[in-house]
Order: sequence, then C-alpha cells, then structure tokens
Amino acid sequence: MVTRVFTLDDQLAFARLSGDWNPVHVDPVAARRTNFGRAVVHGVHLLSWALDVLATETGPYGLGSIRAEFGQAVRVDDEIELKLSRVDDSTWRGRVELAGRRCASFRFGLVPVGPEVALAGAAFPRVAPSSPTIADMADASGTLELAMDAGLYAALFPNLAATDFNRRRLAQLLAITRMVGMDCPGLHSVLGDVTVSFGGVVPSSRLDWEVVSVDMRFSMLTIKVGGPDLSGTVTTMIRPAPVALPPFERLLAAIPAGCFSGARVLMLGGSRGLGAVAALAAARGGAEIRVTWRDGAEDAEQVVAMARALGSEAQALRCDVTEIGAMGALANELGTWRPSHVGLFATPRIEPTGSGGFSAVLFRRYSPFYIQVVADAVAVFAGRGRDLSILYPSTVFLDGNGTQWQEYCAAKAAGEALCRQLAAVLPGLTAITPRLARAATDQSLSLRPVDTQDSLAVIGPVVEEWLRNGCDG
Repeated sequence: MVTRVFTLDDQLAFARLSGDWNPVHVDPVAARRTNFGRAVVHGVHLLSWALDVLATETGPYGLGSIRAEFGQAVRVDDEIELKLSRVDDSTWRGRVELAGRRCASFRFGLVPVGPEVALAGAAFPRVAPSSPTIADMADASGTLELAMDAGLYAALFPNLAATDFNRRRLAQLLAITRMVGMDCPGLHSVLGDVTVSFGGVVPSSRLDWEVVSVDMRFSMLTIKVGGPDLSGTVTTMIRPAPVALPPFERLLAAIPAGCFSGARVLMLGGSRGLGAVAALAAARGGAEIRVTWRDGAEDAEQVVAMARALGSEAQALRCDVTEIGAMGALANELGTWRPSHVGLFATPRIEPTGSGGFSAVLFRRYSPFYIQVVADAVAVFAGRGRDLSILYPSTVFLDGNGTQWQEYCAAKAAGEALCRQLAAVLPGLTAITPRLARAATDQSLSLRPVDTQDSLAVIGPVVEEWLRNGCDG
C-alpha cells in the first residue's frame, strides 16, 4: 500500500505535461463552485501514478491493456491510498481509496517489454477549455497530436522514466485526458471510465476520437479513441454548471422597491449561494449592503455590481470567519458603518456522513462557520445601545431526514440554540433561525438528480420578514 497527497503544484505540473488545464483541476476558486467543492485530481493523473508505482513492484514492464473506473473524486490535499495486487503473471489490479471509500479501480494487462519509443514535445501552455452543448457533441470528432515534455515526465513519473516504458503509450493516455477536459465534453466534464488495449502500430503521431453514443438521461458520452497502437472507449459525463444568480427581472418582481430603506445589512458569506441571493433581495428593497467573501473576489464584485444596479449602496470586503479576530478586523474595515442586520451565510463544503458514522473531525470543520461565528458577530456588532438582528439560516434536515448529514445537523442545531440563548439575554438583539428547504445552489450540484427549490423562492420571503422589522417606513 502506498499513500499520497496530491498538491496543487502536482496538478499544475500534470496540466503542463498533459495539456488538460480544466479549471476543476488547477483553479481552486473556480473549482469551489463545482459539485466537487474543491480542485480535484485528474483521473488520468491517478492512473499514471498507479502505473508509476507498479514499476516498483514489477520492474520494467510493457502495457497491454487498461480498464480504469473512476468513482468518488480525489480532491487536492486529500490523503489517499493505492493498493496493488497481482492477479496472475500478466494481470495486476489497483485500487485508490479515500478513508476506505473507492475513488478509482484499475486492471492492467502486462506484456513483455518492447522498445522504448522516443517522443518529443514541450509543456502545454495554459488555455481555456471549450464548452460545447450536448447537442454539439452528439456527432463530434477530433484529433490530438501526441507530445511529451521529457523533463516533466521524469519529474512526475520517475519510476517509469527510469525503465524502458513505452512513452508513446503514456502520451496516448495523456491525450485522452486532454480530449475530455479541454475538448469533449470540455469545461464541465467528468471522466467515468477508460477501456483501452495496445498493439499493432500504425504510422501516426496523434490520437483520433469520435463520439459514438449520447445518453441524454445521464448526460453521458461514449467516445471511441484510436492512436498509433491504442484502441478503445472512454465514458464521460457532463456535470452541471455553477448556479447563476437570479435574473434582474425576477428580483424586481419579487421584492417591492424601497421596502427595506434604512436597513444596513452585513451579509457574511454573501458572494455566492443563498447569501448572494439574500443580499440582492435586500438590495432590491433599498437596504445598504456589505457582502463578505473569502476566496471568490470576482463573485462578490458581481453581487455588488448587481446590488448597485438595483439602487443599493453596496461594497464587498474580504473576511475569513474562521480566523481569530476576523470580526474585529472586519469592523475596523467597515469604519463608521455599522450593520442593523447581519446574515450568517458563510459555509464550507457540506459533506454527507461517511460510512463510519458521526465524524468529530467533520463536526469541528463546521463549528467555526455555524457556531463560533454567531458568538463572534454578536460580540462585535451587538450591544453598546445598538439594536441588531441576526439571520441564521438553518436546515429543514433538523425536522427529519437528516441522518445522511449528522455532523451538519448537529452544528446547525448548536448554532440555533446559541442564537436563541444570546437573544434571550442581550437587550436589543433579535435572531431568526428559519429551517430552509434545500435550495438550488452550488452546494446542491450533483451528477444525479437532486430535489431542490428555487433559491430566491426559498430565501426571498425570509429576507422580507427579517428586514421589515428594521425599516424606516
């Protein structure tokens, strides 16, 4: 068994070697808005790493066939395990696991070592992937030139580089990840499985590909691939795009103009998701807005631009609510501006409870966002003769059906209790803790259909109830 943690530097190096610069693999800010929540390791990077480790078990070998299946994504900075086992003299199995859960499985067919095939090429520059529609991909095809930077290859896969491994065969695998991540499906791709065999060389230095079937039910493509000595199929899926903010016209229709005049709203975690929608609803009603962001500066500026277009006075400020002293630093940056209302929408990626049951580690990850932030915000912005109203968005999972989200529910329940306790003892402090239905946000993105409700329909009425208490008219 071999353990490893893939870093962002590993990912950037592999992108230069393979040409697969899909943001989900190399851009943590963009990746946080996908269904994965963080940057994820290329499937073919995992596969190539397994081939490299295999060389330490077998010595030099030839590669005759590969069957690779990809399940749970491996995120950058996850600690994973690779388990290799020999089936017979010519077959090996590999399995990548994260906390006991399968992330990828491989079956390698080995053949006698053949001659090493030299392959030239420079590192691939960073470019943006294409984003075709599924209709465009129905009969798509293309060609990719094979190339390999020798220095990057040796640095990333030293055990293969030290043997007579056929580099052209690895280059064809690298072209597969470039095809999936950059061309078809491109931007919103997810690699499902790869089944290829090697043998019978044709005079070519490219990989040809052709979409042979499309399953609209699952947004899944089957792609036929062929290279100088490779033939096989690749299955890939199209993941949902990040959830867009509500259209301007819907905000105008949903919230009466000026109904929140006089309210000064600080929206912690207001750069995306329900926090962004809540901020825009408040802006439409005439409230002054301050939204905070931790990683997504551009997302926050988009919210501010929309708020200003709606007639609000708005600004964006960076704040990491998990840092000690973050609320005090934020208050200093706000200057003389003091909120009448604070919305607590900052959140990490919400993960389901694992097979091992309740995780104290996961609960501790949630606590700064859902519990400590309540105490910190109240300590800084409440009291001293000022009234303050807190909006603490809780979850309907607390009313049942929360067994899959035990740590999340426990943290939210504790946050609710803290809001009630503080409101009961601090003059001028009020708090509402609505248990919201699962809304369509980046958090609810999934390859499988998920029952969600429109985000503005979920949070709009809550914001209206919350802010009317603090309006002049």
